[in-house]
Amino acid sequence: MSYKLSRAEIDQFHLQGYLGPYTAMSPEEIKPVDEYLHNHVFKTPGPNPKDNTHSRHLDTPELYDIVSHPAIVERLASLLGEDLIIWTGGFFIKEPHGVGRATPMHQDINYWPLEPQVNITAWIALEDVTEENAPLRIIPGSHQKMLRHTAAPDSLFGEEADPFQVDMSRAITLPMRAGQFIIFSERLVHGADANLSGTRRCGMAARYTVPFTRVFPDRNPINFPAHHTIVVSGTDKFGFNRVGAPPASKVTSPVQPWPVIAE
Repeated sequence: MSYKLSRAEIDQFHLQGYLGPYTAMSPEEIKPVDEYLHNHVFKTPGPNPKDNTHSRHLDTPELYDIVSHPAIVERLASLLGEDLIIWTGGFFIKEPHGVGRATPMHQDINYWPLEPQVNITAWIALEDVTEENAPLRIIPGSHQKMLRHTAAPDSLFGEEADPFQVDMSRAITLPMRAGQFIIFSERLVHGADANLSGTRRCGMAARYTVPFTRVFPDRNPINFPAHHTIVVSGTDKFGFNRVGAPPASKVTSPVQPWPVIAE
């Protein structure tokens, strides 16, 4: 089965800054992975010693199988080309009954340590995302310009897109079934409210770029010793970044040393 995007889908991505939801796995297929993550993986130390939910695709084969799923990777390749690397990934877990803060409206490009700043995120629902349990909120077309970000001390990131530049009347929400995902540009304005429902929702944001983008390893969210990129499609012809193998049974080669980059 081919998951390549049609010309109309590619045009829509360029105009709207996002696509989906699409389906990678059924709710029945992804439920055991979700339970395994919460009951075991998140209770153990991970590659990033500062956050045991961060970058777990580096050490959890079941999770790597999801972030490298052809339903995701082939669609990304339709937009960025066949050569792709995954450079980071993290979870957005919204506990029920208003536990935890809202995710402010923002553009990812404001935070990422990339040059050039090329990134597409696959936001993957590991649990059902409903209108009641804090679905992702986006503003279609907002990727077409950069917005100033201002301090927001009480928000999840401490910064948010300048509210005077964000037209919330254009915002839409994106409910998803477990196993579905959307893909969006590094400049798309998005966020999510606190979860006031009685049901937890868990989503993973997997971040992909092209091998000619340099990922700066000494900057958040990747400044931890075990960090490396993984080639999920094609090849890395540039050698700008530390490259490692997929985890466990998918291992084919050890993590390569950091390349020496001439300044």
